[in-house]
Amino acid sequence: MNERLVTDIRDSLHDDLVSYGFLLQCIKSALNQGSPSRPDVQLTLEQLLALGDVCIGEARLANADYVQFTGWQGESSELVERAFRVVDRASEQDKPFAFWLCLASNVDQFERHESSELPSTAEQGDEPKSR
Repeated sequence: MNERLVTDIRDSLHDDLVSYGFLLQCIKSALNQGSPSRPDVQLTLEQLLALGDVCIGEARLANADYVQFTGWQGESSELVERAFRVVDRASEQDKPFAFWLCLASNVDQFERHESSELPSTAEQGDEPKSR
């Protein structure tokens, strides 16, 4: 996969979270073709996670001014598989927001459990980090 693509997506994380929909748009632009294939998305996610400072998870509106990011736990391959499962289960209108990417330094909290089959349960009490 295009190293520039991975670098550009990672650089985008300095300012904000990156949604699945934005990820697809980045891949589509980099490949200069229609909708990216699942293997293209898988490879890009694997390369991003391999950087060691990119996390995948869920985002939710914590209040009117803040989006809270909950990182998923697991091995890289498990996280990528989980991301595809979440996308597959999402309604068509929710697919672009099925999962999010975030720099590890900006993760608000991580799930308590380690099973990727369980619904997300985040640790409570962590103060949100500013982005």
